[in-house]
Amino acid sequence: KLLEITATHEAIQNGAFYDLLYLNEHDRGFNPKIYPFLRYTDQDRLLIISNFNRNEVNLQVKFTDELLNQFNLMNIENHVFTDLLSGYKFSSTNLQQGLIVNLPASSGVILSF
Repeated sequence: KLLEITATHEAIQNGAFYDLLYLNEHDRGFNPKIYPFLRYTDQDRLLIISNFNRNEVNLQVKFTDELLNQFNLMNIENHVFTDLLSGYKFSSTNLQQGLIVNLPASSGVILSF
């Protein structure tokens, strides 16, 4: 599945990179064994989050207002992120407050949005 995703998504092959760790690492409760980042093009946007913990982690990934404006997500009331690995959907009613994600131990998600 992972090879299929890398072969079919322009964002992974040639997209820009945006590190979300610096924005989130100082938030209360953020775990240093989590690594969130974006890969994106004009047509393809992926939020990739890796959990390097041996335990399940609940986290809230935050985005800058600049980033939300760039992706035209600033005033969206309900936005859905779909995990390309599992098909599971995550949603946020206010992306300015972040996206809440629950990750099993030693796992990750590739969220298309």
